[in-house]
Order: sequence, then C-alpha cells, then structure tokens
Amino acid sequence: MSDAVFAATWVFVLGSVGGVLIERAWMRLLEGPDVVDPRSGLLYLPFNPLYGFAAVIGSLVLAPLAASPPLVFLAALVIFTLVEGVTSLLMERAFGVVFWDYSDKRVNLGGRVCLEYSVIWGALGLALVYLLDPALRSIVVLLPRPASDIVAVAILALVAAATILTLLGFARLKSAITGWNSSTTPQASWDRIVDRLAPPDSVADAFPHMNLSVRYRRLRNARPRRSTIDR
Repeated sequence: MSDAVFAATWVFVLGSVGGVLIERAWMRLLEGPDVVDPRSGLLYLPFNPLYGFAAVIGSLVLAPLAASPPLVFLAALVIFTLVEGVTSLLMERAFGVVFWDYSDKRVNLGGRVCLEYSVIWGALGLALVYLLDPALRSIVVLLPRPASDIVAVAILALVAAATILTLLGFARLKSAITGWNSSTTPQASWDRIVDRLAPPDSVADAFPHMNLSVRYRRLRNARPRRSTIDR
C-alpha cells in the first residue's frame, strides 16, 4: 500500500468513526443524556462512510486551498452540498430510503439540500482543514507499518460487508412494509438469510429517523403484526 493510499485509507476510517462519535455527543448535548439515538451510518457498526469521505475530501481537495479560508469555505459548501444531494437522490431512487428532508427549510432544493445546511457544510470545511485534518494526519503518521496496512485492509473488508448488509436490510424493510397485510413468507433462500442477518426490527431501531423505519414502527404499533417474515 503506497503512502498516499495508506494515509487516505486511515483518514477515511478515523473520519467515519470519529464523525459518528462527534454526532452522538452533539445530539446528547442537544437532546439530553436520556435520549437514545444510534446515530450510525451502518447496521451493527459505529461507522458512517459519508463522514469518512468528507474527511478524505477535506484532506485531498480542501487542504491545498488552506491559504485562502474564504475559498475553503466556498469549495466545501459546493462539494459537500453536491455529495449530500446526490446521496439523497441515489438512496431514494435505489431503495426508497429518505434519511433527511429539508422541505421545511427556506431555500431548499427538493428537500434534499438547503441553504442553511450548505452554510454549515462550508463551516465544516473550515474545521476539517484547520483543525481535524491536522489532527488525523498526526495520528496516521504514528501508526506502525506494515501491521497497520493489514488492519486497514481488514477494516475496509468489514465495512464493505456491513455496507452490503445494510443496503440489503433497507430493501427487506421496504418489502416487509409493502407486504404487511400478506400472510406469505419469503420463498427465496437469499431473502430468508437477509431476514436473519438484518431483521426489519433491527434495521428500524438502528435508523429510527429514516422514512421506512417510521412507517414500519407505525404499522407495528398499530396492531399485532401478521408475520411476513420467516423467523
């Protein structure tokens, strides 16, 4: 693994985990310690790839602009807004999943992006370049090699598996909602495997604010569930 790839990989890993921890701490500060909210990007893992990609973008794209804070701000605003909008569009088109909706915000585009959060993305870019990126890089240079190369590859493999499982869980949660009033069980062996590894209850609990989770809990709480999944 080249030095550049090694550094980018660990910035991605540390950013993905660190972003989740920071968000959880922030939400606990806003909502109180008794509020339970997983705030995770993947099923069963405290790992959010979007934060990792943001950290890599900050390191590779924004850091070279560090001599001009206004340019860093504008570049981060544009880049992260585009990433947010494209991610929202792809997830909704592919899996019917909606994680956020800015329709109630002023100056929004289809509820996917809005001016308020774009400005926040710009501020995040400044924090990435002048605070977080130097901190991440100082950690990366201390990692022993080649042992950390092996660990990085293992982590990426685990993340890839968790990502696939999470996406399959979204698809099966959508199927469970669609077939709620049906008494049939999934016939495909692959579907039954997914149901055991990523049951709808677990997916809904892991992503409580996702649109499919809200619909699923509403159906589940409205009446005793007529099983659609072979447990």
